[in-house]
Amino acid sequence: MSIDIEVEAEIGRIPDPKIAEKKVTAIGLKGTDGFDQIFVLRTEGTDVGTNELGQNIKIAFYDQSKEKEMILDAFKIIEEFPFVVTYNGDEFDLPYLFNRAERLGIKNENNPLYMMKDSATLKHGVHLDLYRTLSNRSFQIYAFSQKYTDF
Repeated sequence: MSIDIEVEAEIGRIPDPKIAEKKVTAIGLKGTDGFDQIFVLRTEGTDVGTNELGQNIKIAFYDQSKEKEMILDAFKIIEEFPFVVTYNGDEFDLPYLFNRAERLGIKNENNPLYMMKDSATLKHGVHLDLYRTLSNRSFQIYAFSQKYTDF
């Protein structure tokens, strides 16, 4: 499964994943088994009846006060997959979700993420950060025959 999150932010500033003070506004989850879902915090002007993304993509809307429930629902799905793939998930997405969950009072036993010093993984699975993998020089040279060395 791949995961991507969106977070409230001030213009020109990236939220700090260690502090995780801004709301998670969307969580996108895509599985290799056809699972395709987006969790979205409803904002003013959100049209709940429209899905322009495609028939197979489920969109679940949550009221602004239900961010904790949205994250818990995403965690339940994450636990079902043995592998999670992200792009820069070690630096942002997973630490942000982990710390935001803690800030919102989600118990550690309900959080499938496990944080290490400079990376993130799953308690019962494997996390692969494609940004970290593709920026590795050996990987660029040997796996892709130097086609992506300007990464």
